[in-house]
Amino acid sequence: GIRSDDINAPQETRPDEPFSIRVPVVGTGLHNVEFVVEVEVKRVKDVKGKALSDEKTYTLKPKQGRFKGAGDHPQDHIQFEIDAQDLKGIPAKEDKLGELEGEWQLKAKVARHKDEGSFTEKFHVTEPIKVTVQKRALRVLMFAGSATREYQFLRSVLYREMTEKRMEMCICN
Repeated sequence: GIRSDDINAPQETRPDEPFSIRVPVVGTGLHNVEFVVEVEVKRVKDVKGKALSDEKTYTLKPKQGRFKGAGDHPQDHIQFEIDAQDLKGIPAKEDKLGELEGEWQLKAKVARHKDEGSFTEKFHVTEPIKVTVQKRALRVLMFAGSATREYQFLRSVLYREMTEKRMEMCICN
């Protein structure tokens, strides 16, 4: 039968950056069989943590996979790219009301295979996972024994992020 494991996704992300998720699907005894994965995305809490009941559920474009690998449990990982700006139709820079921010819930569905006798539901559905979307700047505290090349490189990359107001940084020598 088919089993959909937990979705791999970041716990936290920014509204101006798309993020990737991976849906691992295992097909016991279903070697080289194709399947389709659908992902549903819904904002369930606002930026202050207040539950939302009237938010729209977005269904991403379904993607096809194929069970592969040796043994009794062939599997595949299907990757999706999620951009809150595209889903809501609001650029992050114009989101004054915080409609992109908050807690988003993700679920994946895989249709039942015709040879699954004991499973009677139409879809195998994963447990919902939560991704927090917020504009809060990344905070970095950097310690170094000496100014190596790696340190200098990282410091310059982090400084550029800081000037773009995407992070806060404190350097301790």
